Parts: sequence; C-alpha cells; structure tokens
Amino acid sequence: MVATSLDSRVSLTMKYAKAAQNLNELENLGCTIVNEVDAHKMAQHPLLQYRKFDCIIYNFPHAGFHGRESDAYQIQLHKNLVRGFLKNAKLMLRNGGEIHITHKTKHPYTLWDIKLLGNEEGLFCVEEVDFNQALYPGYRRFSFSLSLARAFGTAKNMVVTSLDSRGSLMIKYAKASQNLNELENLGCTIVNEVDARTMAQHPLLQHLKFDRVVYNFPHAGFRGRESDYFQIELHRNVVRGFLQNAKRMLTICGEIHTTHKTKHPYNMWNIKLLGSWEDLELVGEVEFKQNLYPVGEGDFSFSLCLARAFGTAINMVATSLDSRASLRKKYGSALKNLKELKDLGCTIVHGVDVHTMLEHPLLEDLYFDRIVFNFPHAGFTYRESDDRQIKLHRDLVRGFLCNAKFMLKKGAEIHITHKTAHPFSKWNIKGLAKRQSLLLVEEDEFYLHLYPGYSNKKGDGRNSDESFPIGECSTFMFMSYFDRPLQNHAIEKTFWYDLPV
Repeated sequence: MVATSLDSRVSLTMKYAKAAQNLNELENLGCTIVNEVDAHKMAQHPLLQYRKFDCIIYNFPHAGFHGRESDAYQIQLHKNLVRGFLKNAKLMLRNGGEIHITHKTKHPYTLWDIKLLGNEEGLFCVEEVDFNQALYPGYRRFSFSLSLARAFGTAKNMVVTSLDSRGSLMIKYAKASQNLNELENLGCTIVNEVDARTMAQHPLLQHLKFDRVVYNFPHAGFRGRESDYFQIELHRNVVRGFLQNAKRMLTICGEIHTTHKTKHPYNMWNIKLLGSWEDLELVGEVEFKQNLYPVGEGDFSFSLCLARAFGTAINMVATSLDSRASLRKKYGSALKNLKELKDLGCTIVHGVDVHTMLEHPLLEDLYFDRIVFNFPHAGFTYRESDDRQIKLHRDLVRGFLCNAKFMLKKGAEIHITHKTAHPFSKWNIKGLAKRQSLLLVEEDEFYLHLYPGYSNKKGDGRNSDESFPIGECSTFMFMSYFDRPLQNHAIEKTFWYDLPV
C-alpha cells in the first residue's frame, strides 16, 4: 500500500488531530506514505513514477472552497482536479487495474459528471456501488488507508509457501529463520510443505482465493544438464502443474505471475505456451528487475531516500569517491545511512572514480536501467565563475558520461541533476552529453522537498557536511542516441521504447 496526501506531514498534524497517530500506525503496518503529492502530476513524482498499481483510490476529491458548491466556477475547479487525477492515474495502473473515486451524487455534485470525465480519458465505468461509511471503521481524516490496513491486519496481505518443511528450511538456508520470523511479525501467513502441483487441494489453501499468485524461478531440481530434454520436461511439468492449480485459486480478474530466465536453454520451457494450454492469457511481460546506480554519493542520503520509497535496495548499487573511513570523518550521518542501505539490500562500493568507473572490478560486468549523478562537482579550486573551475567541472561530467553510456542496458537512461542558473549553466550539460552520442529525452525541475531525507552536501573542505543552496536546478535525462525513439512515418506517430517498470 502507498498512501499520499497533498499536505506536508507537518501540515497534516496541524490540521487533523489524529493524523500523527494514524500515520505512525500505517507505517508500523508497512505502508509507504508520501506527502506533498499533487494529483495533477503524481505520475511524474520521483517516488511514484516507476510504480504501477492494481487500484488507485481517490475519496471525495475537492479543489478547495473558492465559491458556493453550485457556482459554475467552483464546479469547473473540481472537474479540473478530477480530470488531472484521471490523466495521471491511468498512467500508473497495471494491466487490469482500476481507478476508484468516491463522490457525492446529489445536486450540485452530480454536475461534476465523474463518468464523463472518465470517458474523456479513455476510461469506462465497470461498476458503481453505494459508499457505506460504516464498512470502513475508523474512517475519518486521512484514515481511509488505515481502516483498510486494520481490516487486513497489515499493509501486506500475503500467504507464503514452500515445498520444504520449516526444519528443512533452517538447515538449507542460513537466513531462513530470521526471514520467517520477520514475515510472521508483519502478519504474513506461512505454509510449509506445499507442492505447487497440488496446492489447490492443500487443506490450508483450498478455500482461499488470491488476487496474485506468484512463482519466482520455478525449478524441478537438478537431475541433468539444464539443456537436456529430460531436465526441461521435468521443469515444464512443474510449471504446468502450478498453472493448473493456480488458476483455480484466483479471484475474478486475478493474475498469475511467473518469473523465469529467458535465455537458452530456459526459453525452451515455453512458459507462454504452457499458460495458453491452461486457457490463461498473457496480459504483460516485464523485465524482472530494474537496476539503479546512483554515483558520486556524499552521505548516501539520496540512495537511502530512494530505497525507503521503493521499500528495498536489492537492485541498487550506490558508489562514492570517498573511502568508508573518509565518509565517517566528513559526514555525520554517513555510517547510519550506509547501515540502513545495507539492511535494505543495497550494494555499496567505495573509492569509485567516475572517470574510470567502467573499469572498476566490481562494476565492469554490470549494466543498469538508471545511472544517477546528483550535483556533480570537481571540488573548490577556484571561484565557481572562473573559467578554470568550470573546465574542471566539465571534465568531471564528460568523464562520467563517457563511462556511464557503456554501463547502460538497452533503452536505459542517465540522469544528472544540476543547477541551471549562472554560472552553472556554463557547464552546458546538454552539449557534453550530445558529444557522447547521448540524446536528451526529458528535463524536469528538481525540488528537494520531494526527496524526504535527502541532504545535499558540499563534500569538500572543512564544511563538507554542510548543505548548499540549490536554487534553480533540473534533472537532465539522457539515453543513447542509438536507442532513440524511432518515427513511423506511415502513421505519423512516435513510439518510445523503454524498460518496463
């Protein structure tokens, strides 16, 4: 669950007496909370733009009190709010996902014409039901998310199974006990000794229905080489049995997700064909992970901000030029941030020079979906307006781009956040990228308050732990010129190819 509000956290606690209590309880239940989210542009919010949802809910949208509710001007403000929300929300849905809006249906609220606004955005109404507040105990003032979490007992409604017994898991996997205990503390139901080929008949599962049934990297055990026909057939039998059972355990519109290697010989399993044999339709195929690579970190607060938002850093590599010992001396929060990042699964590499990072032994074989460099800086040698200082900065960015472009997956992007006012505009980030055959695909204004916990640092000299005023700045997003979107002149449309999220 992700819960958002337009208000800041401070504003919420001032406006609503129970907001702080509700927010704390939601966070304890595992909910991700994002403040200062505008419904008009939430799809571009840095903590939300890579997320997809099964259901996006907006209860009683309201544009504020600028006149009587029956005034045409006031109604237009409300309609603009809903229209902006729908434009964004539809971009944030998974296949088969739904948008729910709870709204008054008496005059003058009927004049908003919610259904028509939905139709204008290519959305059709699948159902309209009466809203009964009694069904949401505790619902009041930012507590709708909390009422759902209380109803579920957690923000993660999950049943986890394994073929192994609990005792066997403890013997085979060093962290099994710790992981199981943490799952149970979060309210997860754990069922051991479940065979995927007969799970629909399991006494603890046979009466349950699920919105998602997930099987990651199915495997029948090692009875031969992976390329052997007999071994492949064993794997296919496991998947076939799983699909036969899983489809009986789905709610209406539920989905089965199977994560699987796609290179030879694993593509010979033909997962899609096995699904079609069970009358299952493929609704989407996405890459299993998105690798994120923030470089040139100061106190690692930016990486930690992203990791907290995602709930994990398992697909993140964060680097710094400083050694761990140097970080400890320069930044008061560095070690604490590093520990939390490590706990979230982040790979941390110190002593990485952006001029030569491509050849670093821990990075040379890695490829990334996003490589991020925030506020690159070559140190304080001259004044920022001095041509010599500007040249040092440009050389730093040039070296970074020259390396980063070879570390990208196909369709991936390089992001540089940089000040845009004089004299920083003289760095000419776009020109440096163009000379490296990198194409600017987007430029977004950077707002520090959208990255809770991130603290930009000077990083050099006696005041290295101090923040600096960022002023006007933007995030520049580049991709390889050779991965650029192509235009189909026959239909006069531009198709953008990017890694699915």
